[in-house]
Amino acid sequence: MAVKVVECVVCLKNENIRYKCPACRSPYCSVACCKEHKLNCSSSSSTVDERNPDSNISTEETTNRRSKYNYETEDTVPIEKLELLRHSEKLKDLLGNPHLRRMMGAIDSSEDAAKLIGDAMREPIFTEMVDECLQVINGRTNYGSDDEL
Repeated sequence: MAVKVVECVVCLKNENIRYKCPACRSPYCSVACCKEHKLNCSSSSSTVDERNPDSNISTEETTNRRSKYNYETEDTVPIEKLELLRHSEKLKDLLGNPHLRRMMGAIDSSEDAAKLIGDAMREPIFTEMVDECLQVINGRTNYGSDDEL
């Protein structure tokens, strides 16, 4: 499998690419490159709230950008169903828990995420979050009850 090299759209270096243009999502490496890119950005005609990049992109645009999976399988959850997760108040409340957020961050940045997920499944707060995600995605109101068996 080939590794995709990301380079700054301004200076064309591929080191320390930590930023993306909130308007066009082009990668750049520094504040100086950001300012230079802003002058030439084709998407800069629209107003952009740089403090909250998620507010600059409509749900439809986000869905379209993420609508193609690299390796789709029969178990792949459609983007439309994943979008439903953002509307779950219970999930938002659960994700307010700092312990759960630390676990999620560790899983996300881990080289062995599968092991950490296995460990996390022993934590009640994590399993509660997983259950809520499954309820939302599967559209069940009584997920995990005896009625489903």
